[in-house]
Amino acid sequence: MTLITLKNGFVSTLLVIFLFLSVNVLAEGNLRFFQPVPEPLDLSGSTDTPDLVLSRLLKLYPNPNSTNQVNIKGFTKNTTAYILIKNAIGYVVVDEKQYKADESGDINLNIQTLQQGHYYIFIKVERGHVLKKLIKI
Repeated sequence: MTLITLKNGFVSTLLVIFLFLSVNVLAEGNLRFFQPVPEPLDLSGSTDTPDLVLSRLLKLYPNPNSTNQVNIKGFTKNTTAYILIKNAIGYVVVDEKQYKADESGDINLNIQTLQQGHYYIFIKVERGHVLKKLIKI
């Protein structure tokens, strides 16, 4: 076989796959590509902070982490947060505890007891809740 024959065969295979997927999308009525873009959130008159906005405000660092402490920044000063940590398969490894942000809006978590792996940090505050992922190396 020549290189041109291999290229033509590969291109025709990709074309068949694309056509198959296109027909299935049209047959099922899943025209996600053509739906209108939703309007942006208007938070000017709202007293509650949506979880999406809260998630973008809170930053977990350092991540991945090789130390015994992880910081969460983005709180207002003296904010109370309830934090629970689960491992990758959903077992609670650190029970829910109440933390209070310092003057700079940071909460420092001691993760000395955690082994290497993937963890999910559930953060609940007055206005919503957030899930952050942590990798301990």
